[in-house]
Amino acid sequence: MVPLANGRLQGISATEMKTLWVSGAIASGAQNISTVTASGGMVFTGTANSLDSSYNAATGTFFGINAITGERVWANEEANTGFYWSGACKVGNVLLYGNDAGVLTAVDPATGKTVSALKLSSAIRSTVISNNAETEAYVTTNDGTLHKISVAPNGSLSELGTASFASKSTSTATLFQGNLFVGGCAADYTGTLSVIDAATMQVKHSTSLPFEVKSAPLVAKAADGNTYAYFTCNGAEGTWPNYTSGGGAWVYCLETNTATKLFDATGSMANWCTKSIVMGADGTLYWTNDSGTLFALANAASSSNGNDSDSTQTPEKPGTNSQQGNKAPGSNAGKHAPAATPISAGDTSAAAQAPLSDAEALAGNEASNEEENGSAVTSASSARGTSSNNGNDSKGAPWLPIAGIVAGCAGLVAVGAFLFRRRSL
Repeated sequence: MVPLANGRLQGISATEMKTLWVSGAIASGAQNISTVTASGGMVFTGTANSLDSSYNAATGTFFGINAITGERVWANEEANTGFYWSGACKVGNVLLYGNDAGVLTAVDPATGKTVSALKLSSAIRSTVISNNAETEAYVTTNDGTLHKISVAPNGSLSELGTASFASKSTSTATLFQGNLFVGGCAADYTGTLSVIDAATMQVKHSTSLPFEVKSAPLVAKAADGNTYAYFTCNGAEGTWPNYTSGGGAWVYCLETNTATKLFDATGSMANWCTKSIVMGADGTLYWTNDSGTLFALANAASSSNGNDSDSTQTPEKPGTNSQQGNKAPGSNAGKHAPAATPISAGDTSAAAQAPLSDAEALAGNEASNEEENGSAVTSASSARGTSSNNGNDSKGAPWLPIAGIVAGCAGLVAVGAFLFRRRSL
């Protein structure tokens, strides 16, 4: 599902890369920059139809689309707010999403009818996530606060606790084995990556970074027993348009409370980056930044042919980043985070997860016209952790491709050079 200008969505066959349908426009100029969530044969997202003088969403629409036909099933219009970098999550029998007015809303996913609403401390520019039991939800607000919400069987909402972890944040949290990983911005405009206890909502660790973290951390348990979070930072060294560094990949180790730059994007690849990292079935990490580059980062040992790369690069050692004061002599120096144990993605119905049918593409001309105007592609914002009995792992946008972190990526354990593939977009 690809968001297009004016609030349209384009459904594309993942197997044949053919357009299946293009949904109707929401409004002229509507910005389609929120996460697209799939659940129950439907896809859900929101738009910012207009912005005020402070660049807050002044009006907007949240809507549900039939994933097979592209037909809009329902749409909730907002006259005084909108949806900017927000995203929905199905929790129990309701769909939760937030807006720029700071209101978390629970609706019937089939009809869009409001079931409950809860005003939070600030604007919501992040995606809602939930625990496996679908009894609690978590969402970040712009004031750097993570909120824990109770979701009753009837869909009513109540706040259970909060954690103030940054001066501001638009990062979507990831819940993994009882810990919430979330990025933000400090008062001095440096970045932070924080680890919060999901039970107590107390900040356990906070690591300083050179730039704000807007991305959603990708979290995995490795074969060495350590927990690693992959993320990006939104900033660049140097002066536009000649940035020297920025928009690469970072990794954080929970056990050592240490963050290190895993890959440094330099030269023409350097730019700012709000995008989250996703992982392929073979352990390859993928992300983009504002240079218009698609990155693929993998261990060179896992490649069957080392001749297809433009360059190789050895990652920096944890604890050697000049921004960090908490060096970890016992960390996995010189290594990419080792291969992770399998992680399951969030639940989605078979109809939503299966490749769409090969039906004739609908409104193909509209798709071509939209491409001329540019399109915004949002990435999945959070992951569901490994299965556990405590119900503390998260469910968020369900297509984050970490389900295939399997034994085949065991080569990531080895010390050595990393294969890097670059593709200009």
